[in-house]
Amino acid sequence: MANETTLFDRTGEATAYVVNATGNIFLWDGTPAAYLESSRSRMPFSVYGFNGEHLAWFDGQLMRDHSGGVIAFVRGAVTNVIPRIEPIKSIKKIIPIKRIKRIEPILPLARNSFSNQSLQQLLESGR
Repeated sequence: MANETTLFDRTGEATAYVVNATGNIFLWDGTPAAYLESSRSRMPFSVYGFNGEHLAWFDGQLMRDHSGGVIAFVRGAVTNVIPRIEPIKSIKKIIPIKRIKRIEPILPLARNSFSNQSLQQLLESGR
């Protein structure tokens, strides 16, 4: 859908998506896992779990973890991984109440490599 942005993991699998109107991030099975928060007047957005933990940063093309590694990308953002065909999404589940946010860490230098952590693991840690 045009109002959703698919997030692919390091293997090119569609793992999650951002609902552009709300900034909520859902796993492919419909589980709400995180949300985007703009704490500054510039990009990137902070990615927070509903548990209040800061998980990553997202600039609209790449999601980076706390070490600066790429944890997810949108179609066309990387050239060394071919995104797979997106399966049908499950129905969205109810969004939980957001807990108090932890302080955002300092933005690390961007690396040109993928993170060792999977997108699925990262997002599940925010539930």
